[in-house]
Amino acid sequence: MSGPYSFQSQGERNLYRHLVKEQILGRAGKIQCQDHVLLGPDKVLYVADFKVFDVKLNEDCWYEYKCPSFETVPWIEKRSLWSKVGPGKLRIWGPGSYPNTIRFRQEISPPNATNLDRSDTK
Repeated sequence: MSGPYSFQSQGERNLYRHLVKEQILGRAGKIQCQDHVLLGPDKVLYVADFKVFDVKLNEDCWYEYKCPSFETVPWIEKRSLWSKVGPGKLRIWGPGSYPNTIRFRQEISPPNATNLDRSDTK
């Protein structure tokens, strides 16, 4: 079920599996791994774990798996930048209460989600 992808963590793999289930249920469209986004006028590169088309909202949303104890300063800075100038919703997931489970932690919805350049290069 994990497809031809290799993931940086078991949590990221579990999030991908969750997104595939959402796709099977018709709630999610295309899933793109490691989507590159340029944030702000300085074009700070942010690589989201996944970009997914949300069928209900009819828009792309980005997904990130983060374990709270492994949040780095660069991640905190980029999360803050996303909240100001991100291209759309960033949904952050983390570890669940039981082994091999995940849970939704936070959704960041920037005020102006249409004024950013995107990079489709990997």
